Amino acid sequence: HTRAKSLDVIIEPNIETEPEDLSAIIMTLVKTMRNQA
Repeated sequence: HTRAKSLDVIIEPNIETEPEDLSAIIMTLVKTMRNQA
């Protein structure tokens, strides 16, 4: 649950950014989670 909360903290401030920026953020999160797996 702690990890999910930290991801929400990262994503929420960027909701109103450009779609491309949001996509880049999501890709970074995916790569990070894969590395932790």
